[in-house]
Amino acid sequence: MSKRSLFWGQASGKLGEAVYYRAGGEQRTRSYVAKIKNPKTRAQALQRTKFNNMVAVFRGTSVFVKSLFKAEKSSQSPFNAFVKRNFPLCLTVADKEMVELGEGGSQNFVFANGSVNFNTVPSIIPFKPLGNEENTLGYYWGLAIAGGDVNSPRTVVGDIVGLYTGAEIYQALVGTTNPYNLPAQFALSFIECIQGNVAPSYYTYTVNCAADSTDTLRCVQFPRGAEPPTLAELQAKIIPQAASYTSGAGDKKIQLTGITGILFGSGNAASSDITNGVAICLSYRDSAGLQATTSIMTYGKSLQEQANEYLPSASAGSSVIDSYMIISDKIGE
Repeated sequence: MSKRSLFWGQASGKLGEAVYYRAGGEQRTRSYVAKIKNPKTRAQALQRTKFNNMVAVFRGTSVFVKSLFKAEKSSQSPFNAFVKRNFPLCLTVADKEMVELGEGGSQNFVFANGSVNFNTVPSIIPFKPLGNEENTLGYYWGLAIAGGDVNSPRTVVGDIVGLYTGAEIYQALVGTTNPYNLPAQFALSFIECIQGNVAPSYYTYTVNCAADSTDTLRCVQFPRGAEPPTLAELQAKIIPQAASYTSGAGDKKIQLTGITGILFGSGNAASSDITNGVAICLSYRDSAGLQATTSIMTYGKSLQEQANEYLPSASAGSSVIDSYMIISDKIGE
């Protein structure tokens, strides 16, 4: 048991469920922990593959998360803060390929954890885009106000009237009364989640908004191997719902009145056609630092079905977990 007698205070060894040892000139004890012959249990493999999913989602949305997710401590990295907040919400698993592609499930994940009292979580409701006569479905951010009027010298591309410049979005949200008490400058950013190669993948958009902003909606991160959105696609990513739209001249080529909501991403004809998801955030900086709304990922049915393939109980998800339980007989693996 012991190399020396316990009675002399110089013991080292195991007695029952206790282990005695000396450190720093003192006699100490700790609980005995049995060695695990095979640490690759299914429960451990499940945790590892869920962590893979967290890494994959972070890689696909790192620009958004690094910019807008606030760490609890100054020593905490954006990645660690993001994982700590969302790991309890992680339902799906991922393998190395998904990590490399930045593809993973993220329904209900928090991508920005700000405290600005401004609800940017969208709902899926019927919506009629301006310039179009047919209803569509999509991620609709309903505003709690009648909304501002928008005048723009920009020429509309196609038959859908979208908000594209920072000045247009500023007019829509601030108007003449600034009901949300927004600052003179702020950013509107959103993640659009789509069906990827094997799992959900991500596009990140942002635009700087101010009364005189000349900034336009930009795609600042997109999936590995994919093409960035075209100009026409960018101009139809943020679609306002307004009381009326008229086309004029000069500074009023676009005239929108009574904006009550905004659709993000792409419109769809029916619920089963919704193949994307979105997470939206308004942010700005003041004397206290970064201020942002809470940004939560909302999924549609089709996207959820793709993510569900990597639930631990699904065939693909179970296969991923099984692969992490195999003990390699090769050196270095």
